[in-house]
Formats: sequence, C-alpha cells, structure tokens
Amino acid sequence: MSAQIDHILLVDDDLDDNYIHKMVISSTGLVKEVALAKDGSEALEVLQELWQQPSEPVRPNIIFLDINMPRMNGWDVLNALKEMGESAHQSMVVMLSTSQNPEDQEKAKAYPFVHGYLHKPLTEEALSEIVEAYLSKNKADS
Repeated sequence: MSAQIDHILLVDDDLDDNYIHKMVISSTGLVKEVALAKDGSEALEVLQELWQQPSEPVRPNIIFLDINMPRMNGWDVLNALKEMGESAHQSMVVMLSTSQNPEDQEKAKAYPFVHGYLHKPLTEEALSEIVEAYLSKNKADS
C-alpha cells in the first residue's frame, strides 16, 4: 500500500455518487477519513468546523467537488475559497463532475488551487494518481 493521506472531503448532492466514491476511497486504504457534504453550503460549514478544531485545525488534503448542486454550486464554493485566502488553498481541489463541457474544464483551470478535473465516477486508479500528486506536491512544498 502507498502512503496514506489523512482526510478527503467529498462534495456532491448525489447520495449514490457519494456512497460509491466513499466505497472506492475506502477500498484503496489510501485515506484515513472521508467527510461528506451534499452541497456547497454544507461543504463550507464542514470546512469551517474542521478548521476550528480546538486541538489542531484539520484541513482536508483533497476536496472532490461537483459542479452542479442545489443551493450553492461548485463554482460558488471555488469563489468562496478564493475569498478565504491562502489558508483555504492548502487543500488540493479536484473537480469531480459528469460535465464534459470543455468550458467547465477551462473555467476550473482558472483557479490556482484546482489541481484537476475528473469525470465521474471516481476510480481507484484516478484516486491513486491524485493522492500521489498531492503527496509529491506536499513534499516539494516542504
């Protein structure tokens, strides 16, 4: 088994997708903990809770973010993270969407903290590559 990361946040309004993606993540043994949010508003609430842990703030290593969600979509989340500044950018954001619109992919690239755009469903192979990219980036930054 490769090195593990501590935390992933899955943000998607599709409960079936969340279930499948959590199963894929768990089956790899690459991640210690997975949190779920059903839309952008809930994702920001989860992030605020994690960042305000009394002992030590938890920053998800990777955030998998869907685009099309009710209340607050993926673009709204990216804009909120952009406004939060550097501390919010410590997580690697990967768009995970059914959208194959090239404009969505280009729009995602405009955010410097978005490190990929994957099409659903998440696979073990894609997860392994993302985790490896995160670990390599983190190693290079330290």
